[in-house]
Amino acid sequence: MTATIDDTRSYDAPSRDRGPRARLLRWLALGGVVLLVLLVGALADRGPTAQRYDTAAAGADGSRALAAILAQRGISVERVATADAAVRAAAGRPVTVVVPDPDLVPDATGLSSLTGGRIVVVEPGDDTLDALAPGITNDDSKPARVLDPGCQWPGAQAAGRALVGGTEFGVDGDVTAQCYGTSGAPTLVVVTSDGHELVFVGNGEFLRNRELAEEGNAALAINLLSAHDRVLWLLPHPGEVPAAPVGEGGTRRPLTDYFPGRLVAALWTVVLAVVLLALAYGRRLGRVVTEPLPVVVRAAETVEGKARLYRAARARDRAAGWLRDAALHDVRTRVGLPPDATPPAVVDAVGARTGRSREDVAATLYGPAPQTDRDLVALADALDSLTREVRRL
Repeated sequence: MTATIDDTRSYDAPSRDRGPRARLLRWLALGGVVLLVLLVGALADRGPTAQRYDTAAAGADGSRALAAILAQRGISVERVATADAAVRAAAGRPVTVVVPDPDLVPDATGLSSLTGGRIVVVEPGDDTLDALAPGITNDDSKPARVLDPGCQWPGAQAAGRALVGGTEFGVDGDVTAQCYGTSGAPTLVVVTSDGHELVFVGNGEFLRNRELAEEGNAALAINLLSAHDRVLWLLPHPGEVPAAPVGEGGTRRPLTDYFPGRLVAALWTVVLAVVLLALAYGRRLGRVVTEPLPVVVRAAETVEGKARLYRAARARDRAAGWLRDAALHDVRTRVGLPPDATPPAVVDAVGARTGRSREDVAATLYGPAPQTDRDLVALADALDSLTREVRRL
């Protein structure tokens, strides 16, 4: 017997891009895009920041030119990675400590233990200001620009106009100088505290090779850093881990604080893309939809395929149910009972027709589900024997 399915509608054969291989290639391509985005983001962030204010970098963002000028004046420049290392290197003698990028030095507050000398901090954060100079706060941030000194501090007066600007400071208390103001708020503040001099600068672009020769940038940088014969340049090398990553209240800062902002944004973009792709191509949850097949399917093949599925799922109860339903439909028709006949009525009618006991008929048509494959085969044989007896009589 064959089952023929006739469908006059046009049918397009499944395209190659719908197969498992195409899906695998799609996910591999997505993984490649993710890795590419991460690599580009890492390189884009690492390039400038690795060279920024580096005294060994000759690029536009490095500070090698300034270090060379200081060396010509007999001032040694030593690079240290942590505030503790700076304190140990100072060994109680007055030195100039430069912190050109406090974001890379979370333990910069440890510089408060220095005795004498000068500490120059560029774009200090709130934690650094609270630890070193509680009377100074960050008020506003604006782009760097060339400004006049606007103060009587000798270092600024000798330098004249320079590229400073940036962070504007709020001052509450006595300070030595407030220079390079914008709208009345200084961007360079000099404070004398505990025997050493603190200099907070709102922007450090004047320290870089690219801007060093412009305006009075070189003069201002030299005046800030030449107070002593040693300069400790507090800037970790790429890959170095700061010793004490602490935040407000002495708590440890989360690891995400050290991720570049663009890299975090790229990661969130990738996560959103993966979620949207999963929603677009993921498996839908819903009812099964039947489709007409454009081929002739042999009934035996259909039965065998369905049986294999039941066997793989070990669904003996469901298979037994289908067999008993088919047998009940056959015997009810043969003995003249309606489809809604009760089990006792079916058992009595079949027993009377075949001469079998009621217990035997009830166990065959309505008994428990088989527990093993052997029991299922035995049930199929019993149902087949019972229906043949009903048909003969």
